[in-house]
Amino acid sequence: MMKKKFTFGLLLAVLTIWSFIIYRLLFIKKEVTSVVVENRKQNPIKVKDQIVYELTANYRDPFFDKPRNLTPNISVSIAQREIKIPINESAESPICRYIGLIKNQSNKKIITLINFNEKDIMMEEGESKDGLILIKNHGNYIVIQLEGITQSIYK
Repeated sequence: MMKKKFTFGLLLAVLTIWSFIIYRLLFIKKEVTSVVVENRKQNPIKVKDQIVYELTANYRDPFFDKPRNLTPNISVSIAQREIKIPINESAESPICRYIGLIKNQSNKKIITLINFNEKDIMMEEGESKDGLILIKNHGNYIVIQLEGITQSIYK
């Protein structure tokens, strides 16, 4: 009995929606807006000079039977400059990657796995190791503090 009431209720809802759609399509006055299109005469573009390109290579032109012997008219020289950028090799920035997390089933503690300077470290929130402080673990990213700078590192 309960299924029949539910089915009749859904049927009534569908009929109401379709009747509203049909009413909107048939009995609502459509506003007619007229669009005025102006016919403008376009002035043709006048081209002053035609640009002519010539082949400057010694290969056969595919449109002629005879090979063309052309010499290039322009000589181009490119001067290369050496730019020296000073690199401070002694100051290496530490590399930190977020690997993942481990959740303890019994006490619900979250342990974060971090690769810091090519060493794997397991940390909890608020813990500090090797100058790295784990502030918060958000699941897909972590917030750390390294050398006084707060950073977000994503997986």
